[in-house]
Amino acid sequence: MTEKTRDLDTRIVAAIERLSTATRSAMRQVTKNYQLTPLQLQILAYVAASGPEVTMGKLAAHLGLRPPTITDAVVALEQKRLLERARSPHDARTVHLRVLTAGKKVLTRLTTWSKVLREQLELLSDQEKGLLLNALLFLIRGFQQAGLISLTRMCTTCVFFEPDRYSDPQSPHYCRLLEQPLRLVQLQVDCPDHQRNQGTSAIEKNPKRKSAVPNSREAANHAGH
Repeated sequence: MTEKTRDLDTRIVAAIERLSTATRSAMRQVTKNYQLTPLQLQILAYVAASGPEVTMGKLAAHLGLRPPTITDAVVALEQKRLLERARSPHDARTVHLRVLTAGKKVLTRLTTWSKVLREQLELLSDQEKGLLLNALLFLIRGFQQAGLISLTRMCTTCVFFEPDRYSDPQSPHYCRLLEQPLRLVQLQVDCPDHQRNQGTSAIEKNPKRKSAVPNSREAANHAGH
């Protein structure tokens, strides 16, 4: 690793830490005002974003926590009238989670941070967003392999994912389930068809792989053709 590369890595880490600080600050303010734990706020946000089909099992799997821990947090949210559990009208054995009006009000306090982020993302082209998403997913995969965060159902940890199969910098990966190339902007963070790769990761299996992130200059040149 050259000194120039080491300096670039340092600046990237510093930039990510700045974003992390902003996220923690926003969450800390909300948890303090509403007397919530970070886990309770995390559950509210996930259920609100995931729609009406969220179950306790899906929630536990997403957060990588044991069911008793999830149950305690959900019960606390129910007592605060921020969230409720309801039987599925199609299957009485299935219980779905739903954020109540008061819970949605709590989450609006987090919208300032996400609104600013979305405004900045709107300034990027789809090509730049694809490169960013690709890089972030590979960073997350590294954190998961190190045991620092729980497994999420994203492309880079899926048994069907084959990285860098093609030379096209905008569609370098391949999905064996869909049997088609994956454009960078199609990469999923939470795929319902995800199957965890239990053995050696798809990335480690590919000896030709040189970089998780396509060269931006190559991508720009390709887009111009």
